[in-house]
Parts: sequence; structure tokens; C-alpha cells
Amino acid sequence: MGDLIDTLLSHLALEEDEYWDEENDRLQNAGLSGTAIYLEAQENRRHRSENRKRLYLIRNELLPNPREGTPWQRLHSSSSDRGFITTMGIDVSTFEYLLQSGFALLWNTTPIPRPDQPMTAPPRVNSRSLDPAGGLGLILHYLNSTMRDVSLMEIFALIPSTVNRYLDFCLDILLSESPDQEIENATFNGWLHEHFVSSVIAFGATGSIIACRMNAPGSWHDARVARPIFEKLRTKTPEGYYLVTDTAFPRGTDQIQGRIKAPMKSGTRLPADEKERAQVKAFDRQLLSLRQAAEWGMRGIQGSFGRLRIPLDINHVSRRGDILEACARLYQIRARRVGINQIRNVYMPIWMEGDEQRQIWEHFEDILFKDQRKLDRVARFHLIETEE
Repeated sequence: MGDLIDTLLSHLALEEDEYWDEENDRLQNAGLSGTAIYLEAQENRRHRSENRKRLYLIRNELLPNPREGTPWQRLHSSSSDRGFITTMGIDVSTFEYLLQSGFALLWNTTPIPRPDQPMTAPPRVNSRSLDPAGGLGLILHYLNSTMRDVSLMEIFALIPSTVNRYLDFCLDILLSESPDQEIENATFNGWLHEHFVSSVIAFGATGSIIACRMNAPGSWHDARVARPIFEKLRTKTPEGYYLVTDTAFPRGTDQIQGRIKAPMKSGTRLPADEKERAQVKAFDRQLLSLRQAAEWGMRGIQGSFGRLRIPLDINHVSRRGDILEACARLYQIRARRVGINQIRNVYMPIWMEGDEQRQIWEHFEDILFKDQRKLDRVARFHLIETEE
């Protein structure tokens, strides 16, 4: 009996030793796994830090002087219509027109908001990194491209905080009332309304914007977004004139009956009389032809202003509204100064040069945002490699 107990105790001791050996092995393996996980996390943090660095440049990583030898300075001094149209959406003469019609004056006489300076302080123009032409070039590059701010830093040799402050400042200048009445008339015609995420834009036969409501809450019904336009149709539209829309656009109230017309829907019953049927078909073809002005106008805005093809920051309602309005005003200036025919024959071939750019122009809504950045024509013009 004693031998049996000794044997059982011996087995129990052996099993206990094996248990603790296994437990030590498990803890050791867990420690190795934890070390591996820790090292992997450290490596991921390092990669993320490197990626962030790609999107953030400091002064000694940029060209030394923003006013000398930068890609922007070379483009500006070239006075190349093709280069200006590719990167900023306007030709040289229109750029100079904007500059001399109030932008340069406001740049030189208005202090740029800074947290460490009161707005009553006189502007320190000579200490700014850019001159008025550089400021206008910066905001036009931003609006016409999908590239990240780091690319703007490289093109203009500016640190991040300066890029952000200058973009906000230049947007304010573009939306300020111009001292030049001609440019004020060209960019604002009484139809632009307060900033709200849906937009309704009406184009004239010449391609100009004749009415728009911008940045309205996305939850609003189209009829509510278009209400100010309906009011203009009711009170300020001459007899016999009307708005041509697509079939999905709301017709408004009975007060504007007949002021909105659309092409026939599929399956519409035509008159039995042959002459009347021919007249209805002819009128429908005219409506379809007029609708092309709106289609062309929307492509002219969305195709040219790359910034509108990527998501705008939902947390900055005011800036989003400013961007939308600035694009509408710049489009208006281009349409009125250059004209629809020259834009079609000169500008659009430059914007759509190559299969990839044509694809973006015609089907940008089907292209991923990261690919839109990768194929950005402005960054490609400056030979900038975009990072994801």
C-alpha cells in the first residue's frame, strides 16, 4: 500500500512539473508574441509617421525663397496661355484682368489674419512670402486641382500654416466686392444666394450662369433648394421666357405655370394630328438642344475645377460655401470674357488631352478619389508625384 501511495505521489509530482513546464513555455511564447506585436505596432507607427511627413514639409525641405526659382515663378514668367489654362483654368490675359481688377489692391492693403496680430495692424506686404500674383496663382491652383496641400507647398515653397492662411485670405479676396464695377458685374448678377450642400445652377444659351442656389443642406428637396429661382421666374422673368430643365426637375407652384419646360418623357402620348405631332417633336428637339447648354456648363465647372471632384471638408461649412461660390464666379468670368466657342475650341482640348484626362472630364463621377488625385493634370504639369 505504501508503495502505491509513493507511486501516485510520484506521478502527481511529475504531472505538476510538466504542467509548470508547459505554463512557462506558454508564457514565454506569449511574451515573444507580445514582443512581436509590440515591434509590429512600432513599425506601423514609424510608417505612419513617414507618411505624415510626406504630407507635411518644413522650411529646410522646401526651396529657400518663395519669390525666386520656384515652379510657380517659372510658370508665371513663361506667360504661357497653355500652361495657365492647364494649371489655373484661365489664360494669361484673364489672369492679369483678375489681378488688376481688385485682387492686387486688396492683397496689398488688407492684413492677413494671424492669431498673434490684431486685424488693425497695417499689412506687412514686403514680408509676405508671395506677391499678389503669387497669391492669385495659389488659390487658382488649389481650386483647379485635386492635389493635396503638400503639392502646393512644393510648387510655391510655402510651409503648411502659410498655405492654409493664404488660401483662406485669397478666398475672401475673390468673394469681396470689387472696386472695379466691370468685374463686379461679371461675377455677380443678383442670382447668387446665401451659402447653405445641394446646388441648383441655371445656364444661359451663351454658357453663362443666369441663376444659382448653392451649398444648401443635402436633406432639402429640390423644390426647396430652387425656391429663390422660382421667385425670380415669377417676378422678374419677361412674358414668353421660360427655364428649360430635365424631366426630374420640380415644376414649382401654379404661379409659375408655363415658366418651366422640359423635354418629353419616354412614353408621352403625341397628338393624333400629323401637323401638331410634327410641331411637338420640333419643339422637343429645341428643348433638348437648349439643355446642352446646361450639360456643357456643368462639365465646364466640374471638369475644370478639380477641387469640386473630391469631398470638401464637412466640418468647414463656411469654407465649403466659399469654394463653391468662388468656382461659380471664376467660371462666370471665364465664360463672359473668353466666350463659349473659344472655351470649347481652345480650353477644353487642353483639359481633355490624353485618354486619362478625357476619362476624368467625361466620367469623373465613376473614378475613385485617390485615382482623381493620382491623375490630377495640375500636379502632372509640375511633375509632382502624389502620395496616398
